[in-house]
Amino acid sequence: MGVGGAGRRGAGRDEAEPPPPGAIDRRAFLATGAGAVVAGLVVAHAPMAFAATRSKTVASLTRAQFLPYVGKTYKVAGSATKLTLVEVDDLVAAPAGAAGQFSLLFEGAGPSLDSAIHTLKGQGPTVSLFVSPVDRIAANQYYQAVVNRPS
Repeated sequence: MGVGGAGRRGAGRDEAEPPPPGAIDRRAFLATGAGAVVAGLVVAHAPMAFAATRSKTVASLTRAQFLPYVGKTYKVAGSATKLTLVEVDDLVAAPAGAAGQFSLLFEGAGPSLDSAIHTLKGQGPTVSLFVSPVDRIAANQYYQAVVNRPS
């Protein structure tokens, strides 16, 4: 279940409607173990600023650092694309609420992004993460970043 009151993306889509050819939803993406591969690509030492006086690294990210920013928009550095944080969610095989094991789901506006490491800047933490397109519903493209640091 999503955090921050965000509903499921597919709520407006007919559940009997099959996904488009080649599409993969985020549950299938995580179930295949690809989440672990993506997490391995997260830059472990990319700089991240929380406030003018506080700095952290990606290796220290926690879900609690993102929860207050559900519904807030991030600008993708070097792109006209803006991503709105829609959901902070558990990973399928992780304990519920695990601080270092979670996914971030974004809704994109602007040019499509390729799967790559992108720097996201906004009201929340500025961070460089591996972000991948995961689903398209109507005109909306969704993207996901996975953090998988078991304790």
